[in-house]
Amino acid sequence: MGMKGAKPLWQRQTHRRDAAPAAVAGSAGATVTAARSSNAVTKRTISRAAREAGVNVETIRYYERLGLIARPRAVSGYRVYPEETIRRLQFIKSAQRLGFSLKEVAELAGLARTGVTCDQMCSRVENKLREIDQHVRKLTALRNELAGLIDCSPREGSFEECKVYGMLEGATPGSTAAPRSAR
Repeated sequence: MGMKGAKPLWQRQTHRRDAAPAAVAGSAGATVTAARSSNAVTKRTISRAAREAGVNVETIRYYERLGLIARPRAVSGYRVYPEETIRRLQFIKSAQRLGFSLKEVAELAGLARTGVTCDQMCSRVENKLREIDQHVRKLTALRNELAGLIDCSPREGSFEECKVYGMLEGATPGSTAAPRSAR
């Protein structure tokens, strides 16, 4: 499954071949080139970071307000986002896809920064799995109730005679009592 000693997705170093340096342009999606020593390092404006991470600009701003990602320092009037931010955004989206709330994502990211063990991280995921299993049981019970409701309906007559309608109006399943409106 996971590689022993592997860093979380948002901490992994990734390289993009198409990330060629460009001069600051007037558009919001421009790439800003910042000089670091004698090397030019390409960083992203908010719109480019959003595009690369598969989120929209407002999502990035919202995550900054929540403290899920750091608000970068402005360079030449533009906030520029390092590769680490892209990885962090991908981590957040992956965790959300797996059912974690933003609060839980913040806790998982906080755990990762403190150097917890794999066992401790897996325990958090096991808790989420138990929570999902509980939701599945509730949804299965609801599905069975709805299927039973449909099964007991003759699918004939007016809606007042329909057992589904009677059930929704408050009669118990399988009862022969007429719907309240017919009483």
